[in-house]
Amino acid sequence: MQRSFLAAAWTFATLVACNGTSAQIPTSSPDGHARALTSVGTDAGTNVIVNGGFETGTLSGWTSVGTSTGAAKITTAAHTGSYAMFVGTTKEPEVSGMYGLEQSVTIPAGGTLSLYVRGESDDEVKYAYEEALLLNSSGTVVDTCFKALFDTTTWQAESCDVSAYAGSTLTLFVGIVGNGYSSTYIDAWYDDVSLTGTGATASPAPTPTATPTATPTATPSAAPTVTPVPTATPKPTATPKPTATPTASPAPTATPKPTASPKPTATPTPSPTSSAAYPVDPGPFTVVAESAFENVITNGKNIKFSTYLLEPTSTLEQALVNAASGGASVEVSLPSDSYVQSLGDVYQEDTESAQNIENAGGTVMWDAGTQTPNNEPLHAKLAIVDGTAYLDGRNWDSSDVIVSETGAADLTAIGNAIALNPTDSPTLDTIKQDALSLETTFINDAPGTTIDYMTESFGAGNVANALIARAKAGATVHAIVLSEDTSSTEDQTLTQMQQAGIDVELNPGSGSEKMAIIGSAAWFGSSNSTTGSPYQIDWGAVFTSTSVLSTLQSNFNATLATCTKYSS
Repeated sequence: MQRSFLAAAWTFATLVACNGTSAQIPTSSPDGHARALTSVGTDAGTNVIVNGGFETGTLSGWTSVGTSTGAAKITTAAHTGSYAMFVGTTKEPEVSGMYGLEQSVTIPAGGTLSLYVRGESDDEVKYAYEEALLLNSSGTVVDTCFKALFDTTTWQAESCDVSAYAGSTLTLFVGIVGNGYSSTYIDAWYDDVSLTGTGATASPAPTPTATPTATPTATPSAAPTVTPVPTATPKPTATPKPTATPTASPAPTATPKPTASPKPTATPTPSPTSSAAYPVDPGPFTVVAESAFENVITNGKNIKFSTYLLEPTSTLEQALVNAASGGASVEVSLPSDSYVQSLGDVYQEDTESAQNIENAGGTVMWDAGTQTPNNEPLHAKLAIVDGTAYLDGRNWDSSDVIVSETGAADLTAIGNAIALNPTDSPTLDTIKQDALSLETTFINDAPGTTIDYMTESFGAGNVANALIARAKAGATVHAIVLSEDTSSTEDQTLTQMQQAGIDVELNPGSGSEKMAIIGSAAWFGSSNSTTGSPYQIDWGAVFTSTSVLSTLQSNFNATLATCTKYSS
């Protein structure tokens, strides 16, 4: 398929450096990645970049470029320190246009711009790339400090001599450019952004927009006149790519489950109303009983629904069938990966329910976990009915905690997840690794002296480490794990938790909610605390709604009453 290119000015065979010199460079390296500058020199002086290491745990000092899906946000996958910036998406479709952060800076004498970046993409540099730019007050590019397309989990050092612009106030952009192609993606992590020089002074506060360029005036006794800013290059815009011809979704097949390559976790941007490092979903939320949810389904007109297990002839399945029979638009997403198929009963029940729904006029989408890049099968329990979203942590059982909301950003993320193309909103994650990263940050940072934690499948990882750290710091921690999902591997971690002073309890039931309650907030979702399947379609968010917290606490207390203490 012929794909359109970005503006020709953005494809380089000759690199013009900041000091006016030029050198021939290849447009791509032997591994297919374009390269510009690849080494960082020794920095001298004071860094004029505000929050260049993102160690505030926020994006303060920077102005975000790009819309909500794929926009820059804070991550704990840092080069140094505790935080970095993440931009883009880990799954197709690719972002369209420029996404990243901008900051107004005054270039010091002898200035050097340096940063660390890592990126992942399955596109080509002529369509998408990471980059750092200097722009003038008109928004046009005066220098491209680096441009590359990385696909690596290793941090790359980039550096640019900006001494030619000493005294000028310009806008620094760091981020990515995407072409919006439906079958590719691009993302990047940035950290330790530094602008130093022999005459650098720390910038007192961020400036949201670029100020006009200041031109130094030479005097007879002064050093030679500073070289004028070169003619600006137009700011890049993404050229649309052809839309792929849709293909019919195949029937479920037993496709081998792919092994996901470990990637750093992208943590959503902290809420501007919260001083903590974790974002809080503002809602508002309503707790909904299972019977009320089924009534909503029965009377709904436009229904999108996902689950892990849908039992045939259950009241929920009948509600979906009745809605479809009554002329409603009913779209149901179910997993069909090789692991689910190996479970036998689960896949058989889903298949029977799917047939019943299709016979009634509904549509079923099967997720075999083979979409690329890094997609793993559906596990999230989500629904949108006539513009209202519903979130469940288990399988829509009568004892489940179900919450509803109408937030626009969350609705978009939930709709994408049900359509098997998960994206995060600023406060709701629909990719497992992101949801668990949010839970880890919440456990680490939420104020409170008591932590009530519960999950189904459990294993060693960041969540367990966070619980152990809080217990060692003096918090009272109660941890409930599902008895039937423990093994000798998990025993080692559970023993370590117990030795740290955690009250470890075994739930004898067949399932449980996934939650962490601390003080006046709670993380709640469908993501199990395991390191496997990091790109599984799952969800997780932090709530402060009184009704949600009260319902979760009651559920936790009721489960705890049935538990037995873990014994190693």
